[in-house]
Amino acid sequence: MLGGPDAPESGTFPLKARFRPVLMFTALAKVLLREYRTHRMARFTAWVLAYGGALWSVHQLAGGAPAALWALFWLAAITSGVYYLGRLLGFIRRRLLWRLRRRLIVTYVFIAFVPIVLIAFLVGLGIFIVNGQFAAFLVASNLREHFDELQQVNRAVGYEARSIGSRTTEERLDWLQNFYVKELQHHAVSYPSLDITLRIGSQVRAFRLDGTKIQSPLTVPAWFKQGEFAGIVMDGGHLALRAIDRGTAGGEDLIFVLSQPFTPELLDMVGEGIGPVGVVTTRPVQTEPALRSSQSRLRITTPEGVFGLSQSIYSKNLKLPEPVSRFDFIVRGASSLDPVSWEGEAQQKSAAPAFVYVSSRVMALNRRLLETLGEYSQVYVSVFKVVAVIFLIIEGVALIIGVRLTRSITYAVDKLYDATERVKKGDFSYRIRVPSNDQISALGEAFDSMTASVERLLRESEENLRLESELEIAREVQAHLFPRSAPEVPGLMLYGVCKAARSVSGDYYDFLKLGENRVCLVLGDVSGKGISAALLMAAIQSAFRASSTTASRPRAVLTHYLFRPRTWSAG
Repeated sequence: MLGGPDAPESGTFPLKARFRPVLMFTALAKVLLREYRTHRMARFTAWVLAYGGALWSVHQLAGGAPAALWALFWLAAITSGVYYLGRLLGFIRRRLLWRLRRRLIVTYVFIAFVPIVLIAFLVGLGIFIVNGQFAAFLVASNLREHFDELQQVNRAVGYEARSIGSRTTEERLDWLQNFYVKELQHHAVSYPSLDITLRIGSQVRAFRLDGTKIQSPLTVPAWFKQGEFAGIVMDGGHLALRAIDRGTAGGEDLIFVLSQPFTPELLDMVGEGIGPVGVVTTRPVQTEPALRSSQSRLRITTPEGVFGLSQSIYSKNLKLPEPVSRFDFIVRGASSLDPVSWEGEAQQKSAAPAFVYVSSRVMALNRRLLETLGEYSQVYVSVFKVVAVIFLIIEGVALIIGVRLTRSITYAVDKLYDATERVKKGDFSYRIRVPSNDQISALGEAFDSMTASVERLLRESEENLRLESELEIAREVQAHLFPRSAPEVPGLMLYGVCKAARSVSGDYYDFLKLGENRVCLVLGDVSGKGISAALLMAAIQSAFRASSTTASRPRAVLTHYLFRPRTWSAG
């Protein structure tokens, strides 16, 4: 403990707590140093990192580095990354996944949890993509409806133009202009910046809905040969909704051209109830190096060439719908407008692409969809919610069952592992005592039975060893009962040996010297084998030797033991 005048008032702190960051940094430095010294790949990785740092410094100071040097760095870095990723997986497999419980958890995660996450991610991605494209589809449909309305206006004006009596060309133009202004003035909000061009014969008149004249009337495209056209066109790099119709008035050719350019007000109209709408137009990109930096970085490559951003138009007053819940996410979609080139000799799609993009919310789009399907469409939504709740309940039950099964398996395996460790140390008295509910727990019961059998066999083995030790002692004692050497008798060479069938037996031999030139041979055998026969023979031998030392005639002693009416037996 540390203390002193500079110590905090609340007390002193342990030395480890104070210097823990330093100790951790020191330990990490030692590990890295050992890794650098012992592994060639670690030294290679260190040099790769140093090379990458130097390359980044050159890139920052000099404004760039050769691509070949960066390619070399990334090749070496990927090689090192793959190597250490393999080592990390090996470490996880050896250390973190050694225990069965962790392996089961990882297995369950990959079998049950990961597929659910992937499916949920796929469903969410599908919701974002489908709803985003649905929003773009709604905007494109609104644009189509808008130029269809322009076409209907042209048809109505053409019908009225045929009812005009005999008038001069100027009078017809005045009448048609007044008709447009009078009929559309109440709907001017629906046609912002609408340009109208009328052609009767060689005379042209261009004006807006407020009656102001336009100095540059619209030209009729060379490809317009049919009676009418309506759609999105690209004219001089600008997008517009245009409807063109051809008829006759007083025997002269009459052409109506309505043009509504893409403006923020128009995008407010087509995106109403959906969300903010934007339109992007492109133009060909010049490939000269001197002009690349001054042009947009956006590049779109098509078979017709390379195009960059030309113009971007965004809705003025539209905002995202208010979220209904926290799961009412924002979605974004985009669609190609495929405008027709107003210029050129043939009617064809413009080479410069144009796109419309829109932002909206999921619930707002779903409301739009269900409104189009009718009042009974809510039934399918309710069915979907019920099925989703049932699936969630099933998943919860499956999770509980999986956790319980995992615990039962790992509990039995842990008990088996602890038991084997105890058995390795020689403790055969340890019992698992796991209820036999399944195959793994039955294995624990079999393990208990096995250890009990091994413990019993060990006790029996110890008892047998003790008996064998006692029999060895008895054998040595019995060996001392036999004569150590044969007596010396002139003219005779005497030998004696006894090989028992077991450790001890009832066999007996002996030599008794009766005089200078006489010797008595004694042979005995008790029926039976083992300790009982050996004990009886030892009693006979001791009695015989005791009698032989006191009796005057050994033959009488032998006759007394061998030929008495009552016979001896091992029992």
